[in-house]
Amino acid sequence: MDLVVKAQAIPRLGETVLGGEFLMVPGGKGANQAVAAARLGGDVYFVARVGDDLFADKSLENFAEVGVRTEFVRRTPQTASGVIASAKAVVAQLEIPAATVERAAELAHRSGVPFILDPAPARALSDELLSKTFVIKPNETEARVLTGIEVTDADSARRAAAVLLGRGVRHVIITMGSAGYLRADADSAEFVAAPKVKAVDSTAAGDAFTGALAAALTRGRTVREAAVYAGRAAALSVTKMGAQPSMPTAGDVAAFEKQHSFEGA
Repeated sequence: MDLVVKAQAIPRLGETVLGGEFLMVPGGKGANQAVAAARLGGDVYFVARVGDDLFADKSLENFAEVGVRTEFVRRTPQTASGVIASAKAVVAQLEIPAATVERAAELAHRSGVPFILDPAPARALSDELLSKTFVIKPNETEARVLTGIEVTDADSARRAAAVLLGRGVRHVIITMGSAGYLRADADSAEFVAAPKVKAVDSTAAGDAFTGALAAALTRGRTVREAAVYAGRAAALSVTKMGAQPSMPTAGDVAAFEKQHSFEGA
């Protein structure tokens, strides 16, 4: 759950500033991505453990409203099985313990299910985990943490992607905000410019991208096609305030594509 206060400026260290409008909206990287994929037509299961508090209640209510399945969300220390092997894709982030991410990747890899990793918050990752990752989607900062390369443009993004590919990842997508993204695999690399929109709030744009990417992949699109679709969903998400409230529907993306006469995927 995101607690948001609008202010005229970000306070400096030790400074107090007046706040304006207060908002409490559903958030969290994994939850944002689940909502994004569900709104775009994906059949989404959320696997997690939550506490027994207001935030948990509101999060579960929101999942029900947008169509995210919560049969495997637990409030007690129980485990569930049978989810990953039957999935078309598994998405994970780094807000959860590393051991959990590694186990999910192992189970997905063993079952032949594409494992999509959004490496945020950024931290060092093992070659073993990367070798089980089908798509990794860092932004510029996360790519620097993972590779040691400062990503500032398409060329530096290509170099960072090459490092990740060399460590065993099948596909790399490095997002660069309003500039666009770099997509690379063992055979090709291309930079794709972001659609031009009037940005209102960039919160969770990366999550919109990841959720849309997963939803598109489960519908049989190639990684390249799914990335193009995800870029358009992410662009739409920055035109609204908030994290999960800004996630577009499949209809929103279709209308956006028609309005702008996009070619290709």
